[in-house]
Amino acid sequence: MKCNSLTIRLLSVIGLAFVVTTVSVLYMAGKQLSGIIDESQNALYQEKVEGMIGLLQRSNQRLEQTGMPEAYIKDFQGSSLKMLRDLHYRQGRGQRIYPFILTTAGVVVMHPVLEKGDLSLAHSEGLMASLQKKHSSGGEYYTYQGVENGVGSRTFLNGTGLLVMRFLWI
Repeated sequence: MKCNSLTIRLLSVIGLAFVVTTVSVLYMAGKQLSGIIDESQNALYQEKVEGMIGLLQRSNQRLEQTGMPEAYIKDFQGSSLKMLRDLHYRQGRGQRIYPFILTTAGVVVMHPVLEKGDLSLAHSEGLMASLQKKHSSGGEYYTYQGVENGVGSRTFLNGTGLLVMRFLWI
């Protein structure tokens, strides 16, 4: 009986040690993997933002080359925003990750759901704090309509607007 009892205790200790080790390794691997995924996603978002900035800068250069930017600015703005919408809003309202453009005052210039001129995002403290920075690569959060969103931002052109990449962390 004594040997059987000792064997059972020893097996129980070994089994418990195995379970604790397995859970610990899985937890550490999960944390490490989520960090790698977050870095990869941020790099992808920044690449998209850089592409959008490039499009806007090229459009601005063409506008300046006309010699009469005041006369054509509305047309150039409209065509640039249409190109960006066509590129980035293909999935429609269910899209979980998308860029949007706001002025530094929080007025919507381009958004897949909100109308141009909408001020509802201007009341989000976390987002407005991000808008005050010239560049943010992510890792900042704001809450809008009860949902926490990750955000990275970048100023473009003459600083009158920001290109903001919205990403939802699930």
